[in-house]
Amino acid sequence: MVPQAIRDLKALTAPRAQAGNAAGCRKLELDGRLLSRCQQVPAGPLRGARHLTRSELSACLAEKRIPATGQRFAYIFDAR
Repeated sequence: MVPQAIRDLKALTAPRAQAGNAAGCRKLELDGRLLSRCQQVPAGPLRGARHLTRSELSACLAEKRIPATGQRFAYIFDAR
């Protein structure tokens, strides 16, 4: 019951949360295309259930010339 309640709550709050995130994404120059690219970057290093620290994930993005520190890092991995 609890997992379903969480899914239901998330479905109800997602539109408002996404609208709030949209303003932050614009401020941090994160559009849909860049966010998609960002989320693909760590896929290789994370294969095999490997865990990466925030610093390691940020370094993966930096290798692709995507600055990801502070709030920008949080938006990259939470905006979708």
